[in-house]
Amino acid sequence: VDALESQGAETVLAPCIAIEGPTDGGAALREALDRLVEYRQLVVTSPNGASRLCAAFGELGRGAALPGGVALAAIGPGTSEALADGGLLADLVPDRSVAEALLDALGDPPEHGARLLLVRAEVGRDVLPDGLTARGWAVDVVAAYRTVTPPPDPDLAPLVAHADVVAFTSSSTVTGYVARFGVASVPSIVACISPVTGATARRVGLTPDIEAAVHTVPGLVDALVGALGVAKG
Repeated sequence: VDALESQGAETVLAPCIAIEGPTDGGAALREALDRLVEYRQLVVTSPNGASRLCAAFGELGRGAALPGGVALAAIGPGTSEALADGGLLADLVPDRSVAEALLDALGDPPEHGARLLLVRAEVGRDVLPDGLTARGWAVDVVAAYRTVTPPPDPDLAPLVAHADVVAFTSSSTVTGYVARFGVASVPSIVACISPVTGATARRVGLTPDIEAAVHTVPGLVDALVGALGVAKG
């Protein structure tokens, strides 16, 4: 919102998801962190997962620190920054912030059956765990959080309906938007942060007009500015 408004856009902030703790209250994550020395690789797939991971270290009564021999991978710069805010530095950040790029960057395990801990949302795509397993990693998936859809907001709906553009920042915001406001309220121009988000938009009957080349919030802002020509003043 700040970046778009600095470019002269008028924005409507429409929350389409809410972040809550996982169904198990984070027990699986804390238990996995207690056994972190057993893993060769720790993988985090979102900023929310990164924040919850660092908080879980605190709940265990120790600072965010990895045992020797455990490498840390983040899906993109936003996730890497969230880890750094909690005191963890990622060893690997792929060029593209999508699961497929992270899968390619991780590659094969140092030895077949090496253990990998994947920290993600309670419900997520299986591209990464399935692909890593196929490469020979022994993958443990733990939920750090879950996304839920807020209830409909009758006060916000008219503002959303009169927007010229909608910018989706994740797949879950697409499905959350449809649940909160309906397909009929989608503006004429649809922008998506990544091909994955674009694919979700298509599945619910939308046609993405703008897709960020760099799959981050700054990348989405750049794509919007480049396509729409908004400018200061």
